[in-house]
Amino acid sequence: MLKAGVVGCGNIIGTRHAQEYISHERTELVCVCDLIREKADSLAEKLGTKAYYSLHDMLQGEDLDVVSVCTTDTKHYEPTMQCLEKRVHVLCEKPLAMNSEEAAKMVQKAREIGCFLGVNYNRRFSPFYTRGHRLVQQGKLGKLAYLDMKLCQGGEYAFNRGQGKYYLLFELQVHSLDMLRYFGGEVEEVYAQFTNPAQRPIYTTCIIQLRFCTGALGTLIGSYDGGFSHPIERLEVGGVRGYLVVDNVMDGLHLCLHEREEEQVWKSNMLQKCDFSLTFSNHIKTFIDRVSEGKNPPITGMDGLRSLQIAEAAVRSFREHISVKPY
Repeated sequence: MLKAGVVGCGNIIGTRHAQEYISHERTELVCVCDLIREKADSLAEKLGTKAYYSLHDMLQGEDLDVVSVCTTDTKHYEPTMQCLEKRVHVLCEKPLAMNSEEAAKMVQKAREIGCFLGVNYNRRFSPFYTRGHRLVQQGKLGKLAYLDMKLCQGGEYAFNRGQGKYYLLFELQVHSLDMLRYFGGEVEEVYAQFTNPAQRPIYTTCIIQLRFCTGALGTLIGSYDGGFSHPIERLEVGGVRGYLVVDNVMDGLHLCLHEREEEQVWKSNMLQKCDFSLTFSNHIKTFIDRVSEGKNPPITGMDGLRSLQIAEAAVRSFREHISVKPY
């Protein structure tokens, strides 16, 4: 059984990770940790585990096998590196880091010491994204021609966080970039535009064009200028034999093949309505199973690094008005 800890108790994400470790038969939640004592104590009392207020003390005081790093998104690098130095496997919340240089060091450290490093791009574990990806891998669409991704939601919480003009990419759209790469493969070239219609402290809307190594083309429309009263997300993947659409992560999947007049549709039924929180549970459970069996995580540190490299290429493209190779 893996002994698990969670770093970062100040948000619902840390609680979700901790609860998954409690419920999984292959893990035992040993402790939680937060620099703010009240937050650590509150979660520890709620879950019946031990509280720490220093990651150093937690790693010295416990013989842990795996740690979830659920600190604020700008504070992932140091705790992840500390855990890896102690030869502890890590599941890190997204983004893996706030720049590719730090992310590359994290990936390299995990490789050097033989530890597993995962990143929580939980959207991959929507049952509709999972099924859609399987259909693409089975060749149902034929050779891919295009991918079109939209993720547009409200973002008031992000406007004054002081993380630079391109925070939209690193806080939210790394999910979209990962999804495009998940379906389309490695990216060869990036071109981007950003705008800020409401004159916020950051760019709030972007359009990013991608050329994949397969020759397929991709487009991402990402924005904080939307809301939550309507569907916020959509992915369409088109090939020479047909196309598929995933609606709003958990709403359904449509498959349209050129050779058939009717479309195939998968939706959750009324009694088993898919909940977005299931994407967290499905990923964390799979991460635990893989690590327990000595296998690579389903979403690796390299996946986290690649999305950051594409994001940085988009920033450079916009600044210099050129197409950029991301890696």
